[in-house]
Amino acid sequence: MGSLSLRFDILTLLFILVLSTGFILFYRGFSRWSLLLRVSSASLLLWHLLQPSVSSFSKPQEKPTLAVLVDTSRSMGIQDPEERLSVVKKLLQSSVPSLEKVFRIRYYSFSANSALTDLKTLLQTRPEGKDSNILGALEEVRHDHRPLAVPILLFSDGSQHATILENETPLNFPAPLYTVGIGNEKGLNDIAITQFRGSDFAFKGQESAFSIEIRNRGFQNKKVPVILSEKKGESYREIAEQETVFSSNSGETEVQFRFVPQGIGRITYKIEVPPQPAEMSNQNNALQFQLDVGRRKLRVLYLCGQPSPEYAFLRQILKTDPSIELVSFVILRNPDSIVPVPEDQLSLIPFPTQEIFTQTLPQFDLLIFENFSYSRLGISREHLDNIRRFVEETGGGFLMVGGENSFGMGGYQGTPIETILPITLDPARETIEENPISLKPVEIEHPILNLGETNAETENIWKKMPPVNGIHKIAGIKTSASLIATARENGTPALVCWQRGKGRVAAMPLFSTWQWALKLAHTQGFQSHYIQFWRGTIRWLTTSEITKKIRIVLGKQEFFVGEKAPIKILLTQEKMKSLKQFDLELKIFQNGQLIQPIPLT
Repeated sequence: MGSLSLRFDILTLLFILVLSTGFILFYRGFSRWSLLLRVSSASLLLWHLLQPSVSSFSKPQEKPTLAVLVDTSRSMGIQDPEERLSVVKKLLQSSVPSLEKVFRIRYYSFSANSALTDLKTLLQTRPEGKDSNILGALEEVRHDHRPLAVPILLFSDGSQHATILENETPLNFPAPLYTVGIGNEKGLNDIAITQFRGSDFAFKGQESAFSIEIRNRGFQNKKVPVILSEKKGESYREIAEQETVFSSNSGETEVQFRFVPQGIGRITYKIEVPPQPAEMSNQNNALQFQLDVGRRKLRVLYLCGQPSPEYAFLRQILKTDPSIELVSFVILRNPDSIVPVPEDQLSLIPFPTQEIFTQTLPQFDLLIFENFSYSRLGISREHLDNIRRFVEETGGGFLMVGGENSFGMGGYQGTPIETILPITLDPARETIEENPISLKPVEIEHPILNLGETNAETENIWKKMPPVNGIHKIAGIKTSASLIATARENGTPALVCWQRGKGRVAAMPLFSTWQWALKLAHTQGFQSHYIQFWRGTIRWLTTSEITKKIRIVLGKQEFFVGEKAPIKILLTQEKMKSLKQFDLELKIFQNGQLIQPIPLT
C-alpha cells in the first residue's frame, strides 16, 4: 500500500504543474483550442512516461478465538466405565492440533466457578470441585470476552448442582455454543452427597444441626441409611445414623441431621450413604466437614500452694462469672506437715494428683498455678510433661503467678514447665520484693491490658490504678516472648506472654493484684477494672470462641456466585454495654480490596 500512495503523490504534483502551465499560457494570449491541445499532449506524454499502476496488499487476519470450557467437578470422576474427565483429556489431546490451525484457543476449567488455565495444567487437573455451576461458568466466560461474541466448546456430564437464579439468562448466547456430553449414554444409577449446610462451630454436649443435599438417579422409593462418623486418629467412628427415602427417580433430597458433639477442638466428621447395589460409582457417596467444638462454659483448674488473699479474690471472680466453670484446690497441709491427729480423722482430702494430671486435665481450658509447689505433692516429671502437651498439643492455656514456690524458686527449672514458660528460670537470680509496684503497660493494645475505649483512656486508667505490694523478680525473658507490662518504678517485668504450640502461656510475677480490688472499692466504690483485667487475661489465655466479644457466623461454608449469603453477628453483653452508640459496620473484602460496607443497625 505504501508504493501505491507514493505514485499517486507524484502524479498529483505533475498534474498540478500541467494545469498551472496551461493557465499561464491562457493568460498570455493563446486560444482555448490551442491551449487544450498543448495541455492534452503534455498530459498524455506524462502518462506514457510514468506508466502508473494500482497495487494492493492484503493484511493477514488473526485467528478467531475459541473458548474451551471443561467441567472438573467431582461427578467428572465417575467411572462409567472410564473416568469422565480422562475421556475429555483424550479428546482434547487428539483434537487440539486441528483446532489450533483454525482458532486461538483459551482454556477454562470450572466447577462452582470458572478459571482461566492452559492445556498443560488442564491435562493434570483432578475432578475435585465440590459443585458444578454450568450456567454460571458460561456467563463468566462470555463476560470475559465482551464485547466479542466468542464461540464456546463445553465438555461436561451435564450435572448442574448450583441454584439457577431468576435473573440469569446465559442460554441466550449471541455466539455458538457447542456441547460435548460426557458419560454413559444409557444413564447410570448413582447417589451423591452434593452439599453441606451448617455452622462451622458447635458446643460440647449441646445439640448441633446441619443439613445435606443427596442427589439420586435410578433409586426411586429406595430407603437408604445416612451415617455420621467422627474421625479418631486415622479412622472414623460412627456416632449417628438415620434413614431417608428417595421419592423420585432423580433429583435432590434434603436430609436434616442433629447430633451432640462430645469432643473439644477442631473435629473432622464424615457424612455418607453406603454404596448401593447397581450403583455406578461410590466416590461421591461421602462428604467431610469440620467443626470447631468448644464449651458453653470455660473450664478452669486453679491450683494454689497455700491460702492467700490473691487466691480468695481471684476465686471469687471465677466463681461468679457465668461463662466459667471453676475447679480449684488450695493446699492447706503439705504431706510433710506434722499433724497431731490420725490421718483417717482429718477432714482434708488428699490432693488427687494422679486423677488430675493423667485423666481430667484435657477436659479443662485453662490451668493456673499460684505459688504452687509440685514436688511436695508427688507430682512427677511425667505429670509436668502432660501439662506441656496440654498446652502445645491440645491448645490449653497455662498461667503461673509469682511467689516463693513459683518459677525457678519453685524448682521448675529443667522441667517440662520451663519449656512452655515465656521467661528464663534461675533460682539464684530470682528474689521476692515487697515494695509497692505500679503496673506500666508496654503493649497498650494487648487484650489483657485494654481496659478503655481508646489507647489514651487505657493509659489513663493504668496511671490511676493503685499500687500493689510485691513482685517476683525473674531472671529474664525468652527471645520470642512478648513483654506486656513492667513495674513503673524499676522496669521489672510484670507480665510476659507468648503462643506456645496450639496454646497460650502467661507468666505473672505479680502476686497481689487483689489489692487493686480492695483499693478501688475504697476510693472509687467499684472493682470493675480489676475484674476486667482478670476476665481479659482468661479470655486471651483460652482463645475460646464463646469469650470473643464479636463473632461472625455464616449459615454454611461455601456459596455460589450470585447467591445470597446470610451473615449473623453475635456480640457479648459486655461489648454492647461498652458501646456509647451503636455504630458498628461490617466490611467485606475480596483480595484485599473493600467491596461492600454494611452498617449494622
